[in-house]
Amino acid sequence: MYTGYLIVMDGIRCAIQGNGALIRLDTGATISAYTGVTLDVDGCVITGGEVGLGYADCPASRLTNCTLAGNTMGLALSNSQVTVTNCIITDNEQYGICWMTGPRPANLYNNVWGNGQLNYATFCFG
Repeated sequence: MYTGYLIVMDGIRCAIQGNGALIRLDTGATISAYTGVTLDVDGCVITGGEVGLGYADCPASRLTNCTLAGNTMGLALSNSQVTVTNCIITDNEQYGICWMTGPRPANLYNNVWGNGQLNYATFCFG
Protein backbone atom coordinates (compact mmCIF):
# COMPACT_ATOMS: atom_id res chain seq x y z
CA MET A 1 0.00 0.00 0.00
CA TYR A 2 1.22 3.48 -0.91
CA THR A 3 -0.01 6.51 1.06
CA GLY A 4 0.44 10.12 -0.05
CA TYR A 5 0.18 11.87 -3.41
CA LEU A 6 2.04 12.09 -6.73
CA ILE A 7 2.62 15.01 -9.13
CA VAL A 8 4.31 14.40 -12.50
CA MET A 9 5.27 17.45 -14.62
CA ASP A 10 7.11 18.77 -17.66
CA GLY A 11 6.90 16.25 -20.47
CA ILE A 12 7.94 13.12 -18.60
CA ARG A 13 6.69 9.74 -19.85
CA CYS A 14 6.08 7.29 -17.03
CA ALA A 15 3.85 4.47 -15.86
CA ILE A 16 2.47 3.05 -12.64
CA GLN A 17 2.13 -0.74 -12.85
CA GLY A 18 0.25 -1.69 -9.71
CA ASN A 19 -0.62 -5.37 -10.07
CA GLY A 20 -3.58 -4.72 -7.76
CA ALA A 21 -1.77 -2.29 -5.43
CA LEU A 22 -3.78 -0.04 -3.14
CA ILE A 23 -2.92 3.65 -3.41
CA ARG A 24 -4.47 5.46 -0.43
CA LEU A 25 -4.18 9.19 -1.14
CA ASP A 26 -3.89 11.68 1.70
CA THR A 27 -6.99 13.83 2.31
CA GLY A 28 -7.13 16.48 -0.41
CA ALA A 29 -4.37 14.79 -2.43
CA THR A 30 -4.33 13.49 -6.00
CA ILE A 31 -2.24 11.73 -8.58
CA SER A 32 -1.71 14.53 -11.12
CA ALA A 33 -0.07 14.77 -14.54
CA TYR A 34 0.63 18.23 -16.01
CA THR A 35 1.96 19.78 -19.21
CA GLY A 36 3.03 17.22 -21.76
CA VAL A 37 3.23 14.25 -19.39
CA THR A 38 2.24 10.78 -20.56
CA LEU A 39 1.17 8.85 -17.47
CA ASP A 40 -0.10 5.30 -17.96
CA VAL A 41 -1.67 3.64 -14.91
CA ASP A 42 -2.49 -0.08 -14.82
CA GLY A 43 -3.79 -2.38 -12.10
CA CYS A 44 -4.22 0.09 -9.22
CA VAL A 45 -6.92 0.79 -6.67
CA ILE A 46 -6.91 4.56 -6.00
CA THR A 47 -8.94 5.88 -3.07
CA GLY A 48 -9.21 8.62 -0.45
CA GLY A 49 -8.14 11.69 -2.42
CA GLU A 50 -9.58 14.92 -3.77
CA VAL A 51 -9.12 13.61 -7.33
CA GLY A 52 -8.09 10.01 -7.77
CA LEU A 53 -6.32 10.75 -11.03
CA GLY A 54 -6.08 14.12 -12.80
CA TYR A 55 -4.61 15.09 -16.18
CA ALA A 56 -4.07 18.66 -17.46
CA ASP A 57 -2.59 19.43 -20.89
CA CYS A 58 -1.33 15.87 -21.44
CA PRO A 59 -0.99 13.82 -24.64
CA ALA A 60 -2.14 10.25 -25.03
CA SER A 61 -2.19 8.34 -21.72
CA ARG A 62 -3.87 5.10 -20.66
CA LEU A 63 -5.80 4.09 -17.54
CA THR A 64 -6.31 0.31 -17.58
CA ASN A 65 -7.66 -2.27 -15.11
CA CYS A 66 -7.96 0.24 -12.27
CA THR A 67 -10.52 1.04 -9.58
CA LEU A 68 -11.11 4.68 -8.65
CA ALA A 69 -13.41 4.72 -5.62
CA GLY A 70 -13.95 6.81 -2.51
CA ASN A 71 -12.44 10.04 -3.86
CA THR A 72 -14.16 13.40 -4.29
CA MET A 73 -13.74 12.93 -8.09
CA GLY A 74 -12.54 9.74 -9.72
CA LEU A 75 -10.91 10.94 -12.97
CA ALA A 76 -10.59 14.63 -13.93
CA LEU A 77 -9.37 15.81 -17.35
CA SER A 78 -8.51 19.17 -18.85
CA ASN A 79 -7.26 19.31 -22.44
CA SER A 80 -5.89 15.75 -22.24
CA GLN A 81 -6.31 12.58 -24.28
CA VAL A 82 -6.83 9.56 -22.01
CA THR A 83 -8.06 6.09 -22.92
CA VAL A 84 -9.88 4.40 -20.02
CA THR A 85 -10.23 0.62 -20.37
CA ASN A 86 -11.59 -2.11 -18.06
CA CYS A 87 -11.88 0.20 -15.04
CA ILE A 88 -14.34 0.44 -12.16
CA ILE A 89 -15.15 4.02 -11.19
CA THR A 90 -17.64 4.16 -8.35
CA ASP A 91 -18.56 5.70 -5.01
CA ASN A 92 -16.78 9.01 -5.63
CA GLU A 93 -18.40 11.91 -3.77
CA GLN A 94 -19.05 14.15 -6.79
CA TYR A 95 -18.16 12.73 -10.21
CA GLY A 96 -16.87 9.52 -11.73
CA ILE A 97 -15.29 10.88 -14.92
CA CYS A 98 -15.27 14.61 -15.62
CA TRP A 99 -13.61 16.77 -18.23
CA MET A 100 -13.31 20.53 -18.45
CA THR A 101 -11.90 21.09 -21.95
CA GLY A 102 -10.54 19.05 -24.81
CA PRO A 103 -11.60 15.61 -25.95
CA ARG A 104 -13.76 13.30 -23.94
CA PRO A 105 -11.83 10.28 -22.75
CA ALA A 106 -12.01 7.12 -24.83
CA ASN A 107 -14.22 4.98 -22.59
CA LEU A 108 -13.87 1.24 -23.28
CA TYR A 109 -15.47 -1.58 -21.25
CA ASN A 110 -15.74 0.32 -17.96
CA ASN A 111 -18.17 0.13 -15.06
CA VAL A 112 -18.91 3.72 -14.00
CA TRP A 113 -21.77 3.93 -11.50
CA GLY A 114 -22.90 5.15 -8.08
CA ASN A 115 -20.96 8.42 -8.08
CA GLY A 116 -22.50 11.23 -5.98
CA GLN A 117 -23.62 13.89 -8.47
CA LEU A 118 -22.93 12.40 -11.90
CA ASN A 119 -21.11 9.42 -13.37
CA TYR A 120 -19.98 11.49 -16.40
CA ALA A 121 -19.81 15.28 -16.36
CA THR A 122 -18.60 18.18 -18.50
CA PHE A 123 -17.36 21.49 -17.01
CA CYS A 124 -17.32 19.87 -13.61
CA PHE A 125 -14.35 21.54 -11.97
CA GLY A 126 -12.56 24.84 -12.24
